[in-house]
Order: sequence, then C-alpha cells, then structure tokens
Amino acid sequence: MAILACGHCGHLCEILKKEYIGKKVKCPSCQQVILVHDTVDLVTELLQETFRLNEELIKLRQRNPPTSDKQTQQQKGYAFANLSSSPLLENFQEVVQWFKAKQIEAKPDERAMDISGFFDEIAVQLGDNWAILGEICHKI
Repeated sequence: MAILACGHCGHLCEILKKEYIGKKVKCPSCQQVILVHDTVDLVTELLQETFRLNEELIKLRQRNPPTSDKQTQQQKGYAFANLSSSPLLENFQEVVQWFKAKQIEAKPDERAMDISGFFDEIAVQLGDNWAILGEICHKI
C-alpha cells in the first residue's frame, strides 16, 4: 500500500495502487509535487524519528530536572498571596493621569483593591486544586 503525505498543506491519503510508490505526483489539495511513499517504510521512518526525539527529550529532562514539590507548592496561588493588596494595584497614578488627560476625574477606591479575605483565598484554593474540585464546582 502507498501513502501520500503532503508536507506543504498536510493532506494525507492512501493510494491503493502500489505502482505509484517512489513516484512524484501532485498533491490533490495544494498541487505541490510530492513523493508517494510505501506505507510501511514511512511508518518505520516516523517511528525511528519518534524514538530519537523521545531519547533527546529524556536527555534534556536529565539536564534540567523538574522542580521539586517544595518549589511547586511555592508557585501555587498568587505571587502576592496573604498580602492585603497586590503590588500591581498600588501604582494607579498613571491611570488617573490618563483619565485626567481625557478631562475625566477618577478617584480610586483603595478599599476595592483589598485582595485579602475569604473569597480571594477560596478562589486561589479552587484554582490550585481545580483537577480535584472542578467537578464539584460544576455540580454546584
């Protein structure tokens, strides 16, 4: 059996006649000239390339091991967890100046920028544990 796999447009189809193997034909989708492959030979080449890439991935992971559980736990939640406000929300003067240039008076409410509290902490916990709690949330 023969296979036509176009590297230009991604078109893939089987060709029932073996006499096309090794011949160049136009892709039915994009009209680029491509080579018709023997199915078993192409699958063998693809598997060899997959195994080679997998070995390379293993070597790269050995050079750069994944982060430890302790590092992973520190990355969960917000970077400003347990703070009363986000450092990102403290510099609002540029926004006030932009509104002022448009002749709009803006008065930031600093109480609205308070990120501490029950709902914020619950939201972080839900996000960090979504794989476990997501189904429950959908049911609620």
